[in-house]
Amino acid sequence: EIYTLSLHDALPIYAGATGLGNIHVVGSRLGFENTIDLGDPTKTVTVESAGLLTLYAIANPVGKNLALNNGATLDSGGGVNTFTGPAALTGTNVLGLRTDLHLSGVVSGTGGWTVSTNDSVGNGNGVLYLDSASPNTYSGVTIMNAGSRITVGANSSLGTSSLISLNTGSTLDVSAPSAFILGTDQTLIGLGTVNGGNITCGSGSTLSVGLSATAVATLTVNGNLTFQPGSTNRFKVNPSGAGSSDLVRSEE
Repeated sequence: EIYTLSLHDALPIYAGATGLGNIHVVGSRLGFENTIDLGDPTKTVTVESAGLLTLYAIANPVGKNLALNNGATLDSGGGVNTFTGPAALTGTNVLGLRTDLHLSGVVSGTGGWTVSTNDSVGNGNGVLYLDSASPNTYSGVTIMNAGSRITVGANSSLGTSSLISLNTGSTLDVSAPSAFILGTDQTLIGLGTVNGGNITCGSGSTLSVGLSATAVATLTVNGNLTFQPGSTNRFKVNPSGAGSSDLVRSEE
């Protein structure tokens, strides 16, 4: 028998082997730990804005259709976790990476996410691995908080993410795909590091250094950086002298 679980302001729950169908996390926290599963992989786990879904040291990859809505949190803790199902994003959600998280399904939707090494559960130093076998298609923001890391697999992508924002100490690794191309209406902004073989700002895209309207910053790009006609490179220039202007440091 397949069961449906709905949580409203519940205490944290760590479930054993399950026969769960649809899961709806409306409030509080639902956690899955160690050698358990999420039930029927053809069903959906939906996390709302006040909800938090924790994967904690999952021994085997787990999957379901995942829907993150308007500020929902997906939390990875305890060890490396792998989620195999597709994910649909609405609004801007939170990925709390206390430990490494592999997403091997395609990420879609009009929403995006903030990637952080801490959340309401705790702190860590995890990496988000996007391992989908085909490109992701989500179009919302990709905000990388200070110290966070994203590694994009050879066949995966950041979709058509409208804003890719790198904060201090963050690292975006796009070295596995044959190319990383910013398309029309996509903006890469910030002061972290981008690692990649071939990085191209296509027509209609923008590269903008720093996160402040006044403070100068450096964005490091390790790879071949190309600006195509119609792209925009936005930075602050102070004619008073060296060291007082934004810098794109490109290191092949």
